Amino acid sequence: MSKLKPVRGAEPVSYKEFLSNVRCVFTLAASLIMQVLLCFLDSILGFHIQTTFHIDEKLVGYVYVIPCLIYTIGCPFISHWFDKAKPDRRYCITIALFICSIALFLTGPSRIFGIPE
Repeated sequence: MSKLKPVRGAEPVSYKEFLSNVRCVFTLAASLIMQVLLCFLDSILGFHIQTTFHIDEKLVGYVYVIPCLIYTIGCPFISHWFDKAKPDRRYCITIALFICSIALFLTGPSRIFGIPE
């Protein structure tokens, strides 16, 4: 295995330096939360959807691919918008996580909102 050549002007960064940077830790935490939000329902609702609606296993898999596909397709467009508009990223990430929290709060069952099992 060949050793990677360093990029000119780049300095090596240790894990300690990387994890002591607040911006890097915040980005890692936001990415982790987003992935959990996209994938946590797969194991919980797969069997329920299959037995309740009598949907084939493969179609249930496609249902769970849709959010990840939208995320993958949408990322370049959002990134382009961030490069052009230059909004404060902290506020945008906070708003996005708040919207995801509301969506998860509305995931049933809920006696408060009358969402059945």
